[in-house]
Amino acid sequence: MIAHFFKFSKEDILRGPIGKSLFLLSFPLVSSNLFLMTYHLVDTFWLGKIGSQALAAIAYALPISFLVVAIGGGIANAGSILIAQHKGAKNQKGIDYAATQTFIFLTLLSFFVSLFGFFATSPFLRLLGASESILPLAQSYLQTIFLGIVLMYWFIMARNFFRGIGDSLSAMWIGFFSAALNLILDPFLIFGWGIFPRMEVQGAALATIIARGLAAFLGVLLLFRGRMGIHISFQHLKPNFSYLWRLAKLGFPVSGEISARSIGIIIILPIISSFGIATVAAYGIGSRFLTLFFMLALGISQAVNTMVAQNLGAGYFLRARATAFKGALSSFVLFSILGLLLFWQAEFFAGIFTNEVQIQKITTQFLQVISLSLGFFAIMRVFAGAFRGGGATLGAMMITFISVFIFLIPLTVVFSKLWGSTGIWWAFFVSHVAGAVLASLWFFFGKWQKRLVDADAGHKNSAKLSMD
Repeated sequence: MIAHFFKFSKEDILRGPIGKSLFLLSFPLVSSNLFLMTYHLVDTFWLGKIGSQALAAIAYALPISFLVVAIGGGIANAGSILIAQHKGAKNQKGIDYAATQTFIFLTLLSFFVSLFGFFATSPFLRLLGASESILPLAQSYLQTIFLGIVLMYWFIMARNFFRGIGDSLSAMWIGFFSAALNLILDPFLIFGWGIFPRMEVQGAALATIIARGLAAFLGVLLLFRGRMGIHISFQHLKPNFSYLWRLAKLGFPVSGEISARSIGIIIILPIISSFGIATVAAYGIGSRFLTLFFMLALGISQAVNTMVAQNLGAGYFLRARATAFKGALSSFVLFSILGLLLFWQAEFFAGIFTNEVQIQKITTQFLQVISLSLGFFAIMRVFAGAFRGGGATLGAMMITFISVFIFLIPLTVVFSKLWGSTGIWWAFFVSHVAGAVLASLWFFFGKWQKRLVDADAGHKNSAKLSMD
């Protein structure tokens, strides 16, 4: 009976039970997302043994690295949306053409991002306030990342492409392989074990590039061979600038959505810092839990994205809508239960990371406040995935922008003056609830279901897909 439940076909996305299909599609995505979290945890663990300067260098470098990766991630998401809708429309030529043009776009984009980023690293770090002692360490990390950005983009692309056709297991295994390889390489390149030179902070960046690069090479090789349901064709490796522009219109709002929360956190960090080191440490601990829940919600959101896109491509508008609603409702229930558990055991979880009473107290407050909003946070993230699957990426971005820039940042300023550091946590709570309300209103009353493909179109017509 258990084996029968876990039996899953790509056709189930269009015809199987929605709840079961969502679970079986999202489980590998959630698993790989959580496993990919080990990248920064492993880097932090090993670099912490070198000293505080190494950790500070990573703290300055990661926001820039995240924003740069988000640019390529948006375009990869756009390709995945089109692939998924073509899959639903049973248009194999459309799938292959979308994949090939997205590959061209990301490869060209990576060249310009790499060139600009390599030489702009120092000014960006100075803008963030990196000291002269930290600057060369953070710069060596970022310049290494920029030199390998094409591999980072190909890695993201391969995982998104496999997800788009409903093959979440392949996306999972590529993520597992990359994270496991990084886990092995990190200490060798950081400390110079064996035949490797001691590279410290730069070694952490190189381990990331090698791990993601080898996984990317594996994924791209499978895509060029065409044995996984997608074929990047050599004969179509010529940029169609009209198609690339449509990818940009679909993808850059996703990049903006991905980046918005990171930018928001960078803006409110000085306010958090103004309350002292204990508050900063408490936020650091609490944010790890928030990231954990984000990655869990992201996996479900990605599954909803794929199912909605494929069903819209097939013309099943009611099924696409039902998928989004059931995904959001079940996520609300799941995250609310997890939130109650976190509220109940907040002090215990805080104590795992610190023995200092003051930090424990502030961390407990943070965890208890955000735990009450986790169900709403899940609704916003899952509906955002549905909107992206429906091609309404600009609307999904605007909901996130409003949540961060209209609610989180201004309320952090106001609430922190009224209630101190506790007010900051309540700003997070309100932003999550507001985002869920906005997403729900647009789901029920907005026009977010867009069929971007023509079931009868070949690869020549696929460049003329309507975004209207």
